Amino acid sequence: MIALADMYSHMNGVTFAFNLCGEYVFDQEQFATKLWNMLQRIDILFGNADELEAFVSALEKEGIAEGKRLKDAATSISNEVFHVLGPYR
Repeated sequence: MIALADMYSHMNGVTFAFNLCGEYVFDQEQFATKLWNMLQRIDILFGNADELEAFVSALEKEGIAEGKRLKDAATSISNEVFHVLGPYR
């Protein structure tokens, strides 16, 4: 289903937003690898810190070492956004 949405958005010039959905999705075999391969075509990726940690851990288990770069980039971006917007009240 995800691949179909990816293909449709790519072929039709539609913004592709994806939600990490929860840590449990990364228990599925090879889900992290499939998502990693699609990541370059996802325009907006939603998720929280726990979901990102689960994604990075699953990438490492599946042999994709670049997962740490993803975590570092996400941390850097979230720190910048937090700095600009300030703490949530």
